[in-house]
Amino acid sequence: AGIISRTAQKKDTLGGREILPGDTVMIPIYALGRHHQLWEAPDAFRPERFADRKAIDRYAYLPFGDGPRICIGASFALQEAVIILATMLSRFKFTPVPGKEPEPVMILTLRPDGGVWMTAEPA
Repeated sequence: AGIISRTAQKKDTLGGREILPGDTVMIPIYALGRHHQLWEAPDAFRPERFADRKAIDRYAYLPFGDGPRICIGASFALQEAVIILATMLSRFKFTPVPGKEPEPVMILTLRPDGGVWMTAEPA
Protein backbone atom coordinates (compact mmCIF):
# COMPACT_ATOMS: atom_id res chain seq x y z
CA ALA A 1 0.00 0.00 0.00
CA GLY A 2 1.17 3.53 -0.68
CA ILE A 3 -0.55 4.96 2.39
CA ILE A 4 -1.89 3.47 5.60
CA SER A 5 -4.56 5.39 7.49
CA ARG A 6 -5.39 5.03 11.16
CA THR A 7 -7.98 6.72 13.38
CA ALA A 8 -6.57 8.22 16.58
CA GLN A 9 -8.09 6.72 19.72
CA LYS A 10 -6.76 9.35 22.12
CA LYS A 11 -5.18 12.80 22.16
CA ASP A 12 -1.51 12.84 21.20
CA THR A 13 1.19 14.93 19.56
CA LEU A 14 2.84 13.74 16.36
CA GLY A 15 5.57 15.71 14.63
CA GLY A 16 4.72 18.76 16.72
CA ARG A 17 1.04 18.64 15.73
CA GLU A 18 -1.86 17.94 18.03
CA ILE A 19 -3.82 14.80 17.18
CA LEU A 20 -7.34 14.53 18.61
CA PRO A 21 -9.47 11.41 19.11
CA GLY A 22 -11.18 10.58 15.83
CA ASP A 23 -8.55 12.30 13.67
CA THR A 24 -7.28 10.30 10.70
CA VAL A 25 -3.52 9.90 10.62
CA MET A 26 -2.01 9.06 7.24
CA ILE A 27 1.24 7.08 7.15
CA PRO A 28 3.00 7.47 3.77
CA ILE A 29 4.64 4.07 3.30
CA TYR A 30 6.31 5.09 0.03
CA ALA A 31 7.88 8.16 1.67
CA LEU A 32 9.07 6.17 4.71
CA GLY A 33 11.08 3.88 2.46
CA ARG A 34 12.79 6.86 0.83
CA HIS A 35 13.36 9.13 3.82
CA HIS A 36 16.94 10.42 4.18
CA GLN A 37 16.70 10.44 8.00
CA LEU A 38 15.86 6.72 8.03
CA TRP A 39 18.03 5.39 5.19
CA GLU A 40 21.47 6.10 3.78
CA ALA A 41 21.10 6.60 0.00
CA PRO A 42 17.37 5.76 0.15
CA ASP A 43 16.89 5.64 -3.63
CA ALA A 44 19.76 3.19 -4.18
CA PHE A 45 19.02 -0.51 -4.61
CA ARG A 46 20.86 -2.00 -1.62
CA PRO A 47 19.20 -5.22 -0.46
CA GLU A 48 22.08 -5.81 1.98
CA ARG A 49 20.73 -2.99 4.14
CA PHE A 50 18.13 -5.50 5.39
CA ALA A 51 20.70 -8.16 6.39
CA ASP A 52 20.81 -7.01 10.03
CA ARG A 53 17.18 -6.63 11.10
CA LYS A 54 18.19 -5.20 14.48
CA ALA A 55 19.90 -2.25 12.77
CA ILE A 56 16.63 -1.13 11.13
CA ASP A 57 13.99 0.88 12.96
CA ARG A 58 10.93 -1.36 13.26
CA TYR A 59 8.66 1.24 11.71
CA ALA A 60 11.00 2.44 8.93
CA TYR A 61 9.95 -0.29 6.49
CA LEU A 62 6.29 -1.33 6.42
CA PRO A 63 5.53 -2.98 3.07
CA PHE A 64 2.56 -4.87 4.56
CA GLY A 65 1.64 -2.50 7.36
CA ASP A 66 1.99 -3.60 10.98
CA GLY A 67 0.07 -4.64 14.06
CA PRO A 68 -3.39 -6.18 14.16
CA ARG A 69 -4.27 -4.76 10.73
CA ILE A 70 -1.19 -6.06 8.89
CA CYS A 71 -1.91 -7.33 5.37
CA ILE A 72 -3.61 -10.72 5.62
CA GLY A 73 -1.52 -11.99 2.69
CA ALA A 74 1.89 -10.86 3.99
CA SER A 75 3.19 -14.30 5.00
CA PHE A 76 1.92 -15.92 1.82
CA ALA A 77 3.41 -13.17 -0.37
CA LEU A 78 6.84 -13.52 1.25
CA GLN A 79 6.81 -17.33 1.00
CA GLU A 80 5.68 -17.15 -2.62
CA ALA A 81 8.42 -14.63 -3.47
CA VAL A 82 11.15 -16.81 -1.94
CA ILE A 83 9.96 -19.92 -3.78
CA ILE A 84 9.65 -18.15 -7.14
CA LEU A 85 13.00 -16.38 -6.81
CA ALA A 86 14.81 -19.54 -5.70
CA THR A 87 13.34 -21.48 -8.63
CA MET A 88 14.08 -18.80 -11.22
CA LEU A 89 17.59 -17.97 -9.97
CA SER A 90 18.60 -21.63 -9.85
CA ARG A 91 17.65 -22.06 -13.51
CA PHE A 92 18.52 -18.75 -15.16
CA LYS A 93 21.06 -15.94 -15.16
CA PHE A 94 19.31 -12.57 -15.46
CA THR A 95 20.91 -9.48 -16.99
CA PRO A 96 19.22 -6.06 -17.21
CA VAL A 97 18.50 -4.81 -20.73
CA PRO A 98 20.59 -1.64 -21.31
CA GLY A 99 18.51 1.52 -21.64
CA LYS A 100 15.45 -0.08 -20.02
CA GLU A 101 16.00 0.86 -16.37
CA PRO A 102 12.77 0.49 -14.39
CA GLU A 103 11.09 3.68 -13.19
CA PRO A 104 8.89 3.41 -10.10
CA VAL A 105 5.25 4.41 -10.34
CA MET A 106 2.72 4.46 -7.50
CA ILE A 107 -0.68 3.03 -8.45
CA LEU A 108 -2.13 1.75 -5.17
CA THR A 109 1.12 -0.22 -4.85
CA LEU A 110 4.61 0.59 -6.06
CA ARG A 111 5.48 -1.04 -9.38
CA PRO A 112 7.89 -0.53 -12.27
CA ASP A 113 6.41 1.57 -15.07
CA GLY A 114 6.60 -0.57 -18.22
CA GLY A 115 7.86 -3.62 -16.33
CA VAL A 116 11.40 -4.81 -15.65
CA TRP A 117 13.30 -5.71 -18.81
CA MET A 118 15.77 -8.58 -18.38
CA THR A 119 17.56 -11.07 -20.59
CA ALA A 120 17.35 -14.62 -19.23
CA GLU A 121 19.99 -17.23 -20.05
CA PRO A 122 20.12 -20.82 -18.78
CA ALA A 123 22.25 -21.04 -15.62
